[in-house]
Amino acid sequence: MMDLYIFYNHLSDRQKAIYDSLLPSLLAGKEEIPLTAKASPEEVSGVLRAIVDDHPELFWFNGSCKILAVNGIASKVSPGYNHYRKDLAQRKQFFDRAVQAYLTGTQNKKPYEKERLIHDRLVQNVSYEPNPGDQTAYAALVEKKAVCAGYTRAFQLLMQLLSIPCYVCSGTAIGSKDKDWTPHAWNIIRLDNDYYNVDITWNDSFDRSSLNHISYQYYNCPDSVIAQNHRRADDYTFLPACKGTRYSFEKIYGVSSELEVIYQDGVTCRTPAGSKKEFTDIVTAALKGNKSKTVVLSFPAKGSAVKDNAVEWFKEAVISALPRSSWGMHLNMTDYNNGWYKLEFTLEIK
Repeated sequence: MMDLYIFYNHLSDRQKAIYDSLLPSLLAGKEEIPLTAKASPEEVSGVLRAIVDDHPELFWFNGSCKILAVNGIASKVSPGYNHYRKDLAQRKQFFDRAVQAYLTGTQNKKPYEKERLIHDRLVQNVSYEPNPGDQTAYAALVEKKAVCAGYTRAFQLLMQLLSIPCYVCSGTAIGSKDKDWTPHAWNIIRLDNDYYNVDITWNDSFDRSSLNHISYQYYNCPDSVIAQNHRRADDYTFLPACKGTRYSFEKIYGVSSELEVIYQDGVTCRTPAGSKKEFTDIVTAALKGNKSKTVVLSFPAKGSAVKDNAVEWFKEAVISALPRSSWGMHLNMTDYNNGWYKLEFTLEIK
């Protein structure tokens, strides 16, 4: 179980003793906590940061504190609590019910299956929206509104409860439309003996053109991929390097994250077209043996060549397949802004 609390493991023995003494009082929401172990205020502050990063269930503790020190030795801690501290008993009940709802259906599943189930539920239920408690698991799970830290802590907690090691990783990130690197948080998860990056926030809201999609662009990524636009803060560089590939989305499910989004929009043919031959083969197969007067054909396409020539290629394929027929066609194209498209043709045979 200690693998679940990596920030505790990173502390010195003296700091671990302080951690063990503070945690029960924080869980109880005590206003003042006396310290028996000798430690400097700086050491105590470091311990409190570790507790926050290890224990997302402490949604009422904001990580701040006042430390009373005598001759440089901390003697008492007054934790900083947020507005959730009021009516805490009732809020814990709301929180526990939400947690149990998220965990429903995870029994008898493999760890990677549990991960996807929780990931998808968070994307489907949580909205990226700043609010007074937006960096807490409570905001994500109960109020269904959070920012990156809220998504991250909610996912971390649910993985911990499923005995899957998962850590919060804090740093900075820069999106394709951003000018500067900004503070951000995401997760590191362990599956078998390998580690992966997961950014549920960006999977939910990074692509503003597809807010209704469940994206897997930042799902079980190695550092070599996520480092293109994510940087760990200095205090988080000790976390395990993420080099795993076995549980990437494409390795598990046999489809790229880009294609998965298109499939969620619905297609009549799952075969992607990246060339004229592939395009023609798809259209020809759809028309072969067709007896309907109306044919609706939709499929994924990649690259500007397919996009720019889709109408002409479709006409050529129809003329070849139906040489003595008169017909009309309409094309509806969805641009996913990443080089991928969904082409939907409606063919009316007269």
